[in-house]
Amino acid sequence: MKGRLFFLKDIWSSRLSLIGVTLTTVAAVLILLSLLLDLFGGGGASSYRGLIAYALMPAVFVIGLILIPIGVWRVRRRGGAAAPLIIDLGRKETRRRLAFILVLTAFNSVILSFALYQGYHYTDSNQFCGLLCHTVMKPEYSAYRRSPHARVACVQCHIGVGASWYIRSKLSGLRQVWAVLTKTYHRPIPTPVENLRPARETCEECHWPQVFHGNQIRTWRRPADDPASTDNLVTALNLHIGGLNSRTGRYEGIHWHVSASLRVEYLAGDAGRLQIRRVRVTDEKGETQDFIRPDLPKPPAGSAWRTMDCVDCHNRPTHRFEDPQAALDESLLAGRIDRALPNIRAVALEALAADYPSAEAAQAGIAARLDDTYRQTGQDMPKSRAAALSGAGREIAAIWERNVFPEMMIGFGTYPVHIGHRDERYGCFRCHDESHAASSGKTISQDCGLCHELLAQEESEKSLSSEIRALLR
Repeated sequence: MKGRLFFLKDIWSSRLSLIGVTLTTVAAVLILLSLLLDLFGGGGASSYRGLIAYALMPAVFVIGLILIPIGVWRVRRRGGAAAPLIIDLGRKETRRRLAFILVLTAFNSVILSFALYQGYHYTDSNQFCGLLCHTVMKPEYSAYRRSPHARVACVQCHIGVGASWYIRSKLSGLRQVWAVLTKTYHRPIPTPVENLRPARETCEECHWPQVFHGNQIRTWRRPADDPASTDNLVTALNLHIGGLNSRTGRYEGIHWHVSASLRVEYLAGDAGRLQIRRVRVTDEKGETQDFIRPDLPKPPAGSAWRTMDCVDCHNRPTHRFEDPQAALDESLLAGRIDRALPNIRAVALEALAADYPSAEAAQAGIAARLDDTYRQTGQDMPKSRAAALSGAGREIAAIWERNVFPEMMIGFGTYPVHIGHRDERYGCFRCHDESHAASSGKTISQDCGLCHELLAQEESEKSLSSEIRALLR
């Protein structure tokens, strides 16, 4: 036994080496335990466990490995060892030491390789992106999880392929982690995101402009204004989606902007790209028209022209927050809020518009507001409606919780959506306003018929013509 322990004497003689052995052992155990949990599905959804196991522990593991030889070297330097280190493979003791070191090196390499591999994939996971910086990313992650792109990994849009994009994203991530630790991050997160990957490398991997064509009917419904009515009001548009017309070989409709033979560029007078002062269109022949709206702020000196792509209109394809009226209408139509409650839509909108410091305060405040409103009206609320009122309060609070985040200074309307033109400050009317004019006098048209045909506008669903009904099926 004495001979077996002799080759470990240098390590046992050094406190620094023993600290290194302890750090390495603890890190290895935690890494292996986390790997086993992941392999057998017992890891749960803790983003912090992944951070500790695959980011912190590998660093601790390596630090421990470095401390071990440093401690041995310090012991020998002080004369703690009886003899200098001699590498003589003819000696049995040297071969035993070398074999021991090689086995440990192989074992450590395997552990470290697994940890780095898992760490690479963990830092690319949705869990890492959405849950680790909980307060900062909670709004965006909540919107992402209920979006049509909920099965598309964050990194597929935000991080490009290859080592350069990976390194760039991790360096940016270090800056963001520091901002979180020091609480110097922006509230709310500013948009649009600078240096986002080009749409041709992200959106167009799945959504090919070449196959967009034709029209599409889009329908909106909301409950009728009369609380006693079970009718719905319908707005329907025949959208000229357009795209590449295979018969003519030209781009048409809304998606003419993405024509391969055209280029649309613009200069905005603000960081949010809401006040677009100049628009430049270059046609197939290379001829350019410059449309200017002189009453808008001038772009900062040195501003670069931005080539219009998907996200200039589809600016919230994944992280989209709801309009309060649209969210309420959906809940009313789905029966999650009882339409028989008198004037419930107006009462709910008023409750959503109030300020609440937290989700808990919103739940309590909305319930109290509903209760006070119906009690003050003097209306007798049947017991059968008490449960409906309670359910309405929970649903209204749920709408508030998934769209309002006071800790990040996010409320309804913080992030405008540029699809359409419900608000004339955003969307299409940033350019299509008849005010952007070229030197020839030509303006960017505001003609509704360029993009859609109005089939119905706030019309009673029960009174729609048979022709319109057939189109809306």
